[in-house]
Amino acid sequence: EEALDLAGVQVHRQEAVATGGFEQVGDQARRNRHARLVFLVAAAIGEVGNDRRNATCRCTPRGIDHDQEFHDRGVDRGADLHPFIGYNYRISELHAAVGLAQIRKLDTFLSIQKKNCALLREQLSQVPEISFRRVPEGGEDSCTFLSWFLPTAETTQAVVDEMKEQGILAGSFYWFINNWHYIRKWDHLKQAITLHAISDAQKNALQKLQDTSFAASDAVMSRCISTSISLLWTEEQVKEKGRRIAAAVQSVLRRS
Repeated sequence: EEALDLAGVQVHRQEAVATGGFEQVGDQARRNRHARLVFLVAAAIGEVGNDRRNATCRCTPRGIDHDQEFHDRGVDRGADLHPFIGYNYRISELHAAVGLAQIRKLDTFLSIQKKNCALLREQLSQVPEISFRRVPEGGEDSCTFLSWFLPTAETTQAVVDEMKEQGILAGSFYWFINNWHYIRKWDHLKQAITLHAISDAQKNALQKLQDTSFAASDAVMSRCISTSISLLWTEEQVKEKGRRIAAAVQSVLRRS
């Protein structure tokens, strides 16, 4: 799964045209060898996603509408387990070539993401109980995601359940209960499960994570939902998505 990650590739005939966590095939497999490659990889693993790491979280920049069929028909990668500590092979010549091609369009991608993120935030801002991630002074948000917060962990979980029930959770992520993206469920790391020998010092350091408190991070992550921003949304699609999410939140708040 890790080795087959082709995130950031959107193929329309033979040109990479947009960033994203999904592949969009713009030609039939028999007519385009590149399209065939992406299509077959997507079909083989069910859902094509992308993970980028930091210390305690991994996030997924996306550039295609997650309400589309690749996401809806795929499995929840966040529910997959880590059986052991391993290596993460993901960069290939194909990744590098696509990356170079897309760098030329980076300014365009960022401007679209920022516009769509602002529109979605405007819709969600109409719910007083929703707050947003703060960008530190001097920093700049790439707007890959719009991360938004609810008052309590219980409310957040209820909103996630409501969005799933309504079929609108696709493209929004609750990292707190995600096996891949937050340290809380990284049992393979905490138990130092490997396929090869590691030193006692390494094993002891890893096992200390079992008793390490991440209470401050938990307090934030348990109230956070991150919604990926698509490059392909129309203005009306963004507003409709925001209205539906806001309505789901308000439904939960009325019941609580």
